[in-house]
Amino acid sequence: MKALLVHPKCPKMTFWSMEDIIKKFTDKKAGHIPLALLTVASMLPEDWILKLVDENVKELTDDDILWANIVLVSAMLIQKKRARKIISRCNELKKTVIAGGPFFTTCDDEELKGVDHVLQGEVEDTMPIFLEDLKKGTAKRIYPSPAKRPDIKKSPIPKWDLINPGDYVSGAIQSARGCPHDCEFCDVVAMYGKIPRVKDPEQVIAEIQALYEAGFRGAIFFADDNLIGNKIMVKKILRQLIGWQRQYDYPFHFFTQVSIDLALDDELLGLLRDAGFREVFIGIESVSIESLEECGKFQNLKTMRDMPLIDSVKKIQEKYGIQVMVSLIIGFDHDPPDNAKRLINFVRRVKTPIVQLSRLCALRGTRLYNRLKKAGRIKGFATGENTDGYANIRYSDDVEKGFDIAFKEVFTTIYSEGELYERIWNLVKSLPPNTRGRALNSSGIKTLLKSLWEIGILGKGRRLLFWKLIAKTLLFSRRNFPVLIKHLIFGEHLMKIAERFRG
Repeated sequence: MKALLVHPKCPKMTFWSMEDIIKKFTDKKAGHIPLALLTVASMLPEDWILKLVDENVKELTDDDILWANIVLVSAMLIQKKRARKIISRCNELKKTVIAGGPFFTTCDDEELKGVDHVLQGEVEDTMPIFLEDLKKGTAKRIYPSPAKRPDIKKSPIPKWDLINPGDYVSGAIQSARGCPHDCEFCDVVAMYGKIPRVKDPEQVIAEIQALYEAGFRGAIFFADDNLIGNKIMVKKILRQLIGWQRQYDYPFHFFTQVSIDLALDDELLGLLRDAGFREVFIGIESVSIESLEECGKFQNLKTMRDMPLIDSVKKIQEKYGIQVMVSLIIGFDHDPPDNAKRLINFVRRVKTPIVQLSRLCALRGTRLYNRLKKAGRIKGFATGENTDGYANIRYSDDVEKGFDIAFKEVFTTIYSEGELYERIWNLVKSLPPNTRGRALNSSGIKTLLKSLWEIGILGKGRRLLFWKLIAKTLLFSRRNFPVLIKHLIFGEHLMKIAERFRG
């Protein structure tokens, strides 16, 4: 059996799709590896011949499709349009299509058109059943999400030999699924449950070792829904990871997603720092207590009793050297009239350059979607694109207009050159170095030189700001120079997105 695994291309101008800056500033082809498909590949029979095409790396050709007996497509919501086109091509070429992933788990029947077999939800338990049915010629069209969450300790090490590590900015592993928090707008609990299921430390280290042996170096994403959902287990993992990093002279640094209550656990913060975690993504969402209560963001409210949100972010960054990326949402019914000003002030004070600003969207399967659907307030489906300003929620015309104005005001303000560069400098000068002093490799040197040319020479309007930051960092915070370059480059991407809302 010849099986083609396809990872659909992500739209260009989105928060996480960095195609524009990857091609301009690096020698890489894509940001993140297709972890889900690589894991699924390891679940397939050993006698199958496998090929993986990541459309973010190379074009999917008809020859690729014609080569295969079956085609497996995995997609998230943001990839749905491209996934549909891939399925149509496979239908035209008379190939059997198997689909899975978050989008195909929550989509409607119309969006499943052309798919022969759908494996919904987590597939550790359903994949063996499907493969046996396929072998017997009795495969069903839909294999629904299992009632019982699978034991992710059954999840195999991803099949790294299907990709070229050098094509990607970062590698990825997953140590746990699920989140103990139940934010109304988030679909994590609906898909993966409220009780985090965690791999054994030895299993995580084995996956890290496999990444190392596959040739990965540098950034690795821990693709957990909330890495600290089970603090006892993650501390055990981190202690072993620290030992492994020391043994191999810190070949990796990590980034991940956590909740703000991380700021209250100094032991955990120290372990993350010592294991090589340099960045965490945290859902702040709102600075309004009423809006946080509305969406069930109780972990934020609980943390705020001990420490203001601004102080929490500052502690993580300025005491432990772990950079914080935050998400903010506009569109809660309880957002105050001056919400835009509050959010802009918050961003300025926390000194974090990277902010994911979104309009509130109701994702299928969430408590928010179910509540608003009953109230007749759903209009269409979410796009999965965090920064397009679109919301699939009905408001009164005046409220909708106010949210639209607030979104554009915040986005264009925080991603104006002056505001962004000021935050970058405030972070760089206040951030204790969280590195092991490793020298730049050839890829890093190329990125540095390209940034000096593209921004410092060709950047026109921001050349002066750029060179001022370069000079100040070299003079006063030299060890954080790599942090500066990284944020200057990512800033180019974010300012480009902001241009959509100016005019």
